[in-house]
Amino acid sequence: MSYRERIAFALFKTSYPEDIATTMTLEHMPVTRTPIDDHLVQEVDTRLDWEKKRHRYLKRADAALLELDAIATEADAKRQGESR
Repeated sequence: MSYRERIAFALFKTSYPEDIATTMTLEHMPVTRTPIDDHLVQEVDTRLDWEKKRHRYLKRADAALLELDAIATEADAKRQGESR
């Protein structure tokens, strides 16, 4: 899995409660069940949710990677300026 996809998946997992997110991997994507009332239960297949939203999270990962690159470039420039 690329760094980009790892970041995207980490961002995706934050949309779930911690107890569910900690068990999620690309190989293990649970179906969550949330009681709505006495007779209704909402089920979410997290694998389908990931497939549906993957492109959005990849865009966020791209933005994060670009920002990290800019931060690293600024830090390098600052270090080079200080060493002169």
